[in-house]
Amino acid sequence: MLFDSHCHLDFAEYDADRVAVVRRAQGAGVRGILVPGTHPDTWTRTAEMQTLPGIQVALGLHPCFIDPRIDDFAFLGPKLREQAVACGAVAIGECGLDKSAGRLSLQIRLLREQLQVARDLDLPVLLHCVKAHGALLSLLQEMGPIQGVMHSYSGSPELVPVYAKLGLCFSFGGVLSWAGAKKSKLALQRVPTGHLLVESDGPDQPLSRRQGQTAPGDQRSEPADVKDIAAIARALGAEPGWGPFERSAFQ
Repeated sequence: MLFDSHCHLDFAEYDADRVAVVRRAQGAGVRGILVPGTHPDTWTRTAEMQTLPGIQVALGLHPCFIDPRIDDFAFLGPKLREQAVACGAVAIGECGLDKSAGRLSLQIRLLREQLQVARDLDLPVLLHCVKAHGALLSLLQEMGPIQGVMHSYSGSPELVPVYAKLGLCFSFGGVLSWAGAKKSKLALQRVPTGHLLVESDGPDQPLSRRQGQTAPGDQRSEPADVKDIAAIARALGAEPGWGPFERSAFQ
């Protein structure tokens, strides 16, 4: 059974055909889809995705969606804890660090709050990290081991065992099908057995065969794509699984 460990099914790109997208995923053998929240203003919409079959959700604050007018989200920890419990979230995230988003010190403070909520609720985290692996590792090493997933892993192959030692799994998406994906493939091959997941990262990481298409929706990634991504992983000698998530929770 296939698992899409990261799809923004609540985004507007799926408004016209969300039910059909889920049906295509089921037809491709995808039995679970995890939908991560990205901002407190949209957590309610994210939670509504659980009305669809095989869907579970996570709640978090994405580093690229931090409002630049706000110096601190003092409410974030308490509100996140309350909403995650209320909707039965199975993870905290998408959260993390992204150097391109700026204000890294604020990102670190907000990520620390979310990691603490994950620890308090004994939930895994979905970690986004772009060009900030040094800062992320420093924070994680300070806080200690935590269960979770390095979403759409973009770090070096050499960092894989370092993150794995902290208790993290690794997820890869459509980038594996792109020309020039050598680093991602080498990193995947360093992932320990039982620590590998795949994802569509819908709608943002289309398979290479969809790139350059012009019809509406043709470049969008969707959960059914994980069938192709899993096949690439297997060709590289690795078997994707469910990581810290229980299959039964998605049925």
